[in-house]
Amino acid sequence: MMNLNPIGLIGYGEVGKTFCAGLKTKPGVTTVAAWDLKFSSPATRDAEQAHAAAAGVQACASMQALCESAIFILCAVTASNTLSVAQEAAKYIRPGIDWQEQGAYLFSRVVQHGKRRAEEMREAANTVRAAGFDSFMPAATADKQQWVANLAEEGVFKGIAKDARWQDCADRLLAVKTPASRCAGK
Repeated sequence: MMNLNPIGLIGYGEVGKTFCAGLKTKPGVTTVAAWDLKFSSPATRDAEQAHAAAAGVQACASMQALCESAIFILCAVTASNTLSVAQEAAKYIRPGIDWQEQGAYLFSRVVQHGKRRAEEMREAANTVRAAGFDSFMPAATADKQQWVANLAEEGVFKGIAKDARWQDCADRLLAVKTPASRCAGK
């Protein structure tokens, strides 16, 4: 079993508290830590930290402290805060990584291998379905991978170097106006 301890959670609101409670009951989970703005606000700090302590959750003093101590990090903040929280957390998660370069690499791999990855995700969807669960996430991922593969076959990314910025591929995707059926790889 992979060691993911401590598990860190950014956002200790309703969803975060539910996640923490569920994670604490899983085999192999020994430490769950959390950080939330409410931990540093004088108006809410004491009550929120007391809740975390009673739930067996380590309340971290800052996002940096959480990110530097956790092996695996989940984010349970509101959708409107997701980007700013991810940008803040990225400063403390493997700070030596060039995230722009990583984004460019990942985009280029999807453009180059989208068809194969779509096939792999369809198999993952089948496995999830066979286990008795809805497979909407792997199926949606397969559809998106296939869409990019179809666009690559049509030459949408022609002329973009393998080492181009990720924004170059993203700009081509934004410029393409396609019917919804094409997004599903049909």
